[in-house]
Amino acid sequence: MARYEFSEGTSNKFWDIQLAGASFTTTWGKIGTAGQTTTKSFPSDDKARLEHDKLVAEKVKKGYVLVGGAETPAPVGATRRTTAAAPVTAPPVAAAPVAAPPVVAAPVVAPPVRATAPAAGAPLASSRPASVEVTWTDLAKRHLAFEQRGLAVAPRAVPSVAAAQAAVRAGYQERKAPIAAGCSGGDAASRELAHQVIEALEGERRMARPDVATAAAILQLVGVPHYRSTTAHGDVIDLLVALGGLGFALEVFAATLGDREVVAERDVVRLSPVPRRTAASYLHHRSDLILHGHWLGLDPAAQASVRAQAEALRQHGSLIVRSALASALLLPSWVDRDLADARATGERAVLSPQALLVAGSADDVAAYLGGLEDDDARIYDREPEHHARWHGHANPGIEASLVARFGADGVVPLAARVAQVARHLDTAQYYVNQRIAELRRALEVMRSVGGRPEVPATAVAVFVAVGDRQVARDEDARPIARDCLIADPHAALPLVRAHGRAAWARELLPQLERLVAGPARVDYAEPVDLPPVLQTPAPAKTKFPEFWNPTLLPPLELAGGKAVPPAHLGALVVALRDGDADGLRGLRDVADRKALATFGWELFQLWLQAGAPPKEKWAFTGLGALGNDETARRLTPLIRAWPGESQHARATLGLDVLGQIGSDVALMMLNGIAQKLKFKGLQERARDKMREIAETRGITAEQLADRLVPDLDLEDDGSKTLDFGPRSFRVGFDEALAPFVMDAAGTRLKDLPKPNSKDDAALATAATDTWKAMKKDARAVASIQLTRLELAMGNARRWSGEEFRAFFVEHPLLFHVVKRLVWAVFDGERPVTTFRVAEDRSYADRHDDGLTLDDAAQVGIAHRLHLTEADEQAWTRVFGDYELEAPFAQLGREVFRLTAAEAAATALTRYEGKRVETRKLLGLLSRGWFKGPAQDAGGIFNLYKPLEGGRSAAISMHDGLNAGGMDYVDPVQTLETVDVAASRREWGEVRSDAVPLGSLPAVVVSEIIRDLESLGAAS
Repeated sequence: MARYEFSEGTSNKFWDIQLAGASFTTTWGKIGTAGQTTTKSFPSDDKARLEHDKLVAEKVKKGYVLVGGAETPAPVGATRRTTAAAPVTAPPVAAAPVAAPPVVAAPVVAPPVRATAPAAGAPLASSRPASVEVTWTDLAKRHLAFEQRGLAVAPRAVPSVAAAQAAVRAGYQERKAPIAAGCSGGDAASRELAHQVIEALEGERRMARPDVATAAAILQLVGVPHYRSTTAHGDVIDLLVALGGLGFALEVFAATLGDREVVAERDVVRLSPVPRRTAASYLHHRSDLILHGHWLGLDPAAQASVRAQAEALRQHGSLIVRSALASALLLPSWVDRDLADARATGERAVLSPQALLVAGSADDVAAYLGGLEDDDARIYDREPEHHARWHGHANPGIEASLVARFGADGVVPLAARVAQVARHLDTAQYYVNQRIAELRRALEVMRSVGGRPEVPATAVAVFVAVGDRQVARDEDARPIARDCLIADPHAALPLVRAHGRAAWARELLPQLERLVAGPARVDYAEPVDLPPVLQTPAPAKTKFPEFWNPTLLPPLELAGGKAVPPAHLGALVVALRDGDADGLRGLRDVADRKALATFGWELFQLWLQAGAPPKEKWAFTGLGALGNDETARRLTPLIRAWPGESQHARATLGLDVLGQIGSDVALMMLNGIAQKLKFKGLQERARDKMREIAETRGITAEQLADRLVPDLDLEDDGSKTLDFGPRSFRVGFDEALAPFVMDAAGTRLKDLPKPNSKDDAALATAATDTWKAMKKDARAVASIQLTRLELAMGNARRWSGEEFRAFFVEHPLLFHVVKRLVWAVFDGERPVTTFRVAEDRSYADRHDDGLTLDDAAQVGIAHRLHLTEADEQAWTRVFGDYELEAPFAQLGREVFRLTAAEAAATALTRYEGKRVETRKLLGLLSRGWFKGPAQDAGGIFNLYKPLEGGRSAAISMHDGLNAGGMDYVDPVQTLETVDVAASRREWGEVRSDAVPLGSLPAVVVSEIIRDLESLGAAS
């Protein structure tokens, strides 16, 4: 309850008011009586606060004086403290202060920009807060003016010296031990200052006014929050004002602006010289706001005296001192002068957020904000309210207030702030997400001001700076940046085109180009000609997501060339949302498949750009019904990256989408993820998905993989003609399945030549596009297929003669690898004969004589253990004569064998206790090994290698890996035993169903030992 009294002549009245949420209670009457009471309620807390503040201002204007019972809020975001019950005697150097005007809580956010920003280009004459050179009766109005900008600073009453001293000594007692500990370190001057602080604050006698240097050290050392204590900055400034007046407090404040900064640790607080201080350290815990509160509490005569003292300090101070004092008194003329000096000289200034909002030039503010270093700029970041306890303030941020202050011209300093934050984003380290959130807030404000060229340019700068970083959805600035670009497509298009190689630009360009071109001249189909699922528009009550905007999507063309009318596209949303499989199947049957896939991908992009809302994931899963091979190619890199962006669930959905697309290319991409991925959880899910698909076809996952090798649209002989019209080129492949081009004379070229003026433009463009796509697909295929074949050799996998010819010999792409390997026909584990595949796809033995292969024969890749010395020498000569390079080590491959004792055992112990480097152990993941299951706290204590027949080899580690990443893993691992069994290995014990090692094929054992020998020994 705040109590105000009015005494003039024979009139002695009181007025009490108590605010409680969305209501307040007032009591009034003659002093000495109970008075009358009434309560008023409002729709919201904010409305109640607004009416409360208006009533208080009216009472103060009429002469009512706050006499007690009120709790005086600190400046914006500062900790609250109780004011004195009555006005106190004036300090020595200032005129007697009157009682504080009404005190209202400072809001922590600015009002909505849309409600306060003027029309674009209009001057904002009324937005400049009232000058501090005002009479006492105008103080309440000025206070409300600041509050309307989200920057309310409460006038501050001066406590008695005794009360202020008690508060400071209480804060000192919380910090006494660490301050004393700080006396033993640092430079001599800092130690001496700490001793002076201790001497000044020890004892119970009334404190004398300290010298400026000691007072500055008290403000820095005692004012800092320490460990679990709150900030005592306000208490120290109150004491300084009580001892020597506001002029003395400003002099002390100026003395803290040197090169000595507080270093606060758990057990030590000390002053220490530093080469460069941040803006936040100069305005330590917002001393400027506390000082300004005392300034508001002075009458005009006292203000004039204090201003003269501050002007003297400014005359002899650096621009840092001058601007910090300007921030404390918030004199517009001082702020304008300091901004102009900073812009003209490049000298460093330190201006508070509040100071920038009393400036007269938006351009000067922009120049100041744009030139800040990152650590200085953080004083303008939004600080959450819970920081108030520790930091002493909760900064609301200045984004909305800049536009409220300068109108549409506020976009200029906002753009400068965004550019400054973006420029330092790469060095922000742990603060990256916080800085990106600042970009988002700035763009949200800029988005509300249309027609300014700075807005799309700033949005592009945000895309460039943020890139593909992982950002929480509610902090990500990119969706807002996209909205800014879409809102002004003509200005945005050339800016985005300048970054056309970036992924974000490639996704945005089609949307911007469609907006700039306007509605396309499209021949729309009649409703009766549409597939049944689209013949009826979506019901009027259908609620579409915010990202649904048909004007940003390409036409959805049917097979006959006509497009679906925009009014009927909403029915597709309903079908995708409801999972109408029959209806979507009917759409695929009549749609142009390329146009359908393009439409689906663009819809998916809108969903991603909107932050991928989970409730609208139909825009993602719908790719399974709308997509094609190109969709699978574009989606796969995203699926591979998502687990690293904490989007494992989305990546798992992506596997389902690939399965739903179901084409050979889509399944090839799915198999690629199952074969090789650093995120083992998703890799296992992909393997499960492949097994599910294989089971539906009645085959194994390995047999399905045989059927999923793409042919890259090659001709039967494994080549491809790229036709330029007058010229043509042939594509071939080397032993690593890397494509190359040859000219008409058979000369191998470094790359496909660029088209020239004599070439057929259309043919050359098509051929160039084909070459680019082929190189991209070949890279994806090669890494999978070469590993798959090497593992097939090591796992002693076999194919029938019929399967061998169908899936290897006659395959246009794999043939380039098949002809570079030695194959064998097996009777059980024993090779009957070895052979190779010639260029004409016939078979030849080591003597280069022809050989016939029966369809029922068991064929496999010959391992070195299958070859005699004579075989190896003969095949080495043959491959040398034909200049055939093997895709992996075969003829010269190292071989390993078990001892007799090892062959009888169920566990291989030769590596037990061996220490190996963790990074080399993880290298086994590229050789067919996988991480075992995660145990308690994410520990992984074995690796396993799947073998033929449903078994797996497993090696245990004493130290273990961790599912949380390498930060939790020792750089060296101690190996334990190796076993082979069908069950899953959980810990380090040998599995109960482990088989004798001698019962395994010798090739399998040799490859397991070869893998483990590759680890070497840790140094």
